[in-house]
This record gives sequence, C-alpha cells and structure tokens, in this order.
Amino acid sequence: MTPHQQETYKSMVAISIEAIKFSALANGGAAVALLAYLGNVHGKATGQPVADLSTAMGWFAGGLLCSGALIASAYLTQLLIFRETFKDSTPRIRAGHKYFLWAACGFFALSLGSFGAGAGSAVMAWSAPAVVAPVAAPK
Repeated sequence: MTPHQQETYKSMVAISIEAIKFSALANGGAAVALLAYLGNVHGKATGQPVADLSTAMGWFAGGLLCSGALIASAYLTQLLIFRETFKDSTPRIRAGHKYFLWAACGFFALSLGSFGAGAGSAVMAWSAPAVVAPVAAPK
C-alpha cells in the first residue's frame, strides 16, 4: 500500500467516524429536545392542547437504533478487513466485509431518513396541534 493510499484510507475512516457521530447526535439531540419541550409544557400546565409528538419521537428513536446498527456494521467491516491481512484468510473472509460495508451505508441512510421523517412529523404536529390530553392546570 502506498503512502497516498494509507492517508486516503485514514481520512475515509475519520470521515466515517464523523458521519456516525452526526447520525447519533442528530437523532439523540432531537429526541432530547422534544422531551425538554414536553417537560416544559407539562410544567407550565396551562390547560392548552398539546401537540402529539409521539410519532416524531418514534422516528428519532428509530434513527438512534439505526445509528447503533451502523456502529456494529462499521466495526464488523473493519474486523473483516483486518482479518483479510492474514495469510490463511479464506475467499469468504476476503469478500465478507463488503456486505457489512453496504449494511453500514444502508443504516446511515435509514438514520438520516428517520431524522428527516421525525423532523417533518414534529413540524406537522406543531402546525396543527392535535389534542393528546390537555395538560390540566394546577388546582
């Protein structure tokens, strides 16, 4: 492997790490923001209808699950690439990393899609609030 190939590989791994972080941070941050909003609304207890954000929360939770599967797939990809360097590796081992690589790409796309769907769902819920249960005013 040439020095240029080594540096390119290192930069690809670094970019992948940042993508995984973004995937988890976007979905996790959005879920935390929704929980903070709902906690704030519940704490004020104005008796006003509250937007149903359960669908959005489900999308963000699904995005987090995809982020976890993405991490597992990325790990298995790297493990199989490492095992390819051994002299006794079989053709099955040498070809195996491709499946996990494509799975990781799919989980990343699903995670981003979940974030987009969750964000869209939250915007729609806020633009036309449906009554889940009015938060009762304190007595």
